[in-house]
Amino acid sequence: MILPGIANASAVFFLRGIIEQSIPLSMMEAARLEGCGEWKIFNRIVLPCIMPGVATMCIFNFVSCWNNYMGPLIILTSDKKYTMPVMIAMIKGLYLTNYGAMYLAIAISIIPIVIVYIFFSKYIINGLTVGSEK
Repeated sequence: MILPGIANASAVFFLRGIIEQSIPLSMMEAARLEGCGEWKIFNRIVLPCIMPGVATMCIFNFVSCWNNYMGPLIILTSDKKYTMPVMIAMIKGLYLTNYGAMYLAIAISIIPIVIVYIFFSKYIINGLTVGSEK
C-alpha cells in the first residue's frame, strides 16, 4: 500500500517547480566552473535548497497514503490488514453507530500524521530562513 503512493505524478511536477524556482542557473554554472560534478552539485547545492519542498511533499504523500480509503478497500482481502480509514468506516453500523468508538479511532488515526508533521516541520522552517544568493 506504500509503494503506489511514492510514485506520485503530482510530486514530480511539484518538485520540478521547486527546483526551477529555488535554484538559479548562475549557482549551477558557478559550481561547474569550480569543478563540481553533477552528483556533487546535486548533493551539495540542489538538495539543501529543495529540502523544504521535499519535506512538504513527504507530508502531503504521507497524509494521502494514510487517508486512502478506496485503494485498501478494493485491494486487501483480509480484515487484519485493513487500514485505519477502512476500520473507522467498519465501526459504523447499519442501524446503530457507536460514536464514542468512532471518535476514539479518529483521534488515534491522527497521531501518526501529527508525528510526521512535527518531524518534517523543522526542514520547512530551516528552508524558510536560509537563502542561497544575495
